[in-house]
Amino acid sequence: MPVNKDHVWFQKWLDERKEYFQSEMVANIMDYLDQIGAAEEEQKKARKMEIKKLNEDFGAFTPRDGRLIPKEITVFGHKWVDKVSEGIAKSRLTCQDFKRKGQDSDRNTSEAPSNFCPTPHGCSRKLLEVYSMATGLPRVKADLTSAFLIANDQGDKTGQPVMMKPPKEWLEDYDDWYLLQPKEVQEELKDVPKEHILWQVDGNLYGRQSAAAQYRDRLEEIITKELPPEQYEFQRGAIDGCVYKCEKTGTVLIHHIDDFDICGPQKVLNDLLMIQFPKNGFAYVHKLLL
Repeated sequence: MPVNKDHVWFQKWLDERKEYFQSEMVANIMDYLDQIGAAEEEQKKARKMEIKKLNEDFGAFTPRDGRLIPKEITVFGHKWVDKVSEGIAKSRLTCQDFKRKGQDSDRNTSEAPSNFCPTPHGCSRKLLEVYSMATGLPRVKADLTSAFLIANDQGDKTGQPVMMKPPKEWLEDYDDWYLLQPKEVQEELKDVPKEHILWQVDGNLYGRQSAAAQYRDRLEEIITKELPPEQYEFQRGAIDGCVYKCEKTGTVLIHHIDDFDICGPQKVLNDLLMIQFPKNGFAYVHKLLL
């Protein structure tokens, strides 16, 4: 990840003199440095890393000749979400799928209607804490990055794929990208000026109104159907749809979007977080043992 050199310098300076400052003041100074933002070159590198991840790791888009796209096909814009965290520049490319006027926001319980990813009931985490103490089983919290991208885009309401205008950061490197493509892709795009290229949205990009529901359904499919059946038999909770329990291992899993709280045998926790979830498309797992 691109690193803000000023942030690193100030962090080192503060670490060497931290006995002279209150911890709250140090935290405020570092928060302020993060808010300043990354240098332009660092942010550009972060954006290109995001595009590389979407393309190479997730196959999130397919370039098409925009001149041949039927008029009824939806074409979205895009928006970059840039931030700096602890001096590291990060960027996320999102789809500008705006909510249409008059469209209801129908989000209720954890059973969730069409375009909503539920959140767990307040008591579920407390019960998981009690379960861990009562059984003596370890508990871990995990942050699964790029979680939405485990799913595919569902297209528009008729099932047709949707398009998105590619960012300038990708167009700048288009010629290099083109030379690395298979012959059939080069043949398809050889006479297409890059300013006419549109991305067909294949991956479940952040910003799409359907993205949360697609992620919700794909996550349930992975947990209940695609883990090794000889090892796992997870069932989704009837009262709280964010809770899953494995009948074979006694493992209980609660998810809040891409934040997971899991209690079970240590061997199972390691297998789920380090083998099974990455094998099913999760890019990286950050975990904290409790």
